[in-house]
Amino acid sequence: MWSSTIWISTGDEPKVIYQSHSAVVLVGWSETGKELIVGLEPEQANLRVLEPAMNLVRLYPSTNSVRTLARIESLYPLNMRPSPNRTSIAFATHQDGADNIWIVRAAGGRPRRVTQNTDPRLFISGLEWSPDGHTLYYSKQSNRSTLWLVEHF
Repeated sequence: MWSSTIWISTGDEPKVIYQSHSAVVLVGWSETGKELIVGLEPEQANLRVLEPAMNLVRLYPSTNSVRTLARIESLYPLNMRPSPNRTSIAFATHQDGADNIWIVRAAGGRPRRVTQNTDPRLFISGLEWSPDGHTLYYSKQSNRSTLWLVEHF
């Protein structure tokens, strides 16, 4: 059976802050630097390239508690990226027959789509924020790869 464990070490003895029988994807630290943002596969299964659904959660190491931020359908779990100021998370999904990029606030809320792809043969990957957090770069792949960007979202 699949098992995931997240450890934290602050110079003292390392301690377990989360254990699961599901796949876990580390996204990054929260804007305060005190909580960890992770994706949790809700069905106790191995991680897939395209997850049917994944919960984006905030882990609180000081209390070992978890708060759900959003449930994301048809997610590419290895394509989640926190913004440089850690207030937003960008991710790619395959919904309604096509790949698109979405953004959700790291504090939680409703995801917002920022691309309008309708081509089922076009795949989005390689998300990366600009250092100022105002531009999101990504790769579009069909029969060849090209690099694109989204500004002013």
